[in-house]
Amino acid sequence: MFLDNFLQAYHTHIFIWTGITIIAILLESLIKGKPISLWFAVGSIFSLTLALLHITFTIQFIAFFVISIILIILNEFYFMKQKQG
Repeated sequence: MFLDNFLQAYHTHIFIWTGITIIAILLESLIKGKPISLWFAVGSIFSLTLALLHITFTIQFIAFFVISIILIILNEFYFMKQKQG
């Protein structure tokens, strides 16, 4: 019952993604080194956009996860290339 209400409450999703974005940006500003949490902020902004379009939470979460992981992998390749060259 609660899960059904949660999946239908799009305003809740907007608050979740906004909160994740703010937390990720704050963590990024506190932690020096590789920009890892920045990519979670980018993924959450994309998911926030999906929430504003009333896309289901499952799709929002999958998009957040996939985009964040892809950006982290690209980030690692970039830093490996910087180390070598």
